[in-house]
Amino acid sequence: MKLIYTVLALTTLAMAAPASPEVEKRALPEGCARVYWNTDATGGGWGCATAINDVCEAYYWKTEPPYWSCN
Repeated sequence: MKLIYTVLALTTLAMAAPASPEVEKRALPEGCARVYWNTDATGGGWGCATAINDVCEAYYWKTEPPYWSCN
């Protein structure tokens, strides 16, 4: 019985813990004609935070290449 109570207590604590911070999402800038994989240090670009079936669903901004850029 103690095991069940312990599992329930740990589950409750895990559910009450704050969620990880929201990944910074960025929409493509207006006028972006083409997105490309950039390996040059050009100031920053987007990295893929989560993908479903190789389609990126959430992005974050990063300054270390490689990253996705737009022109």
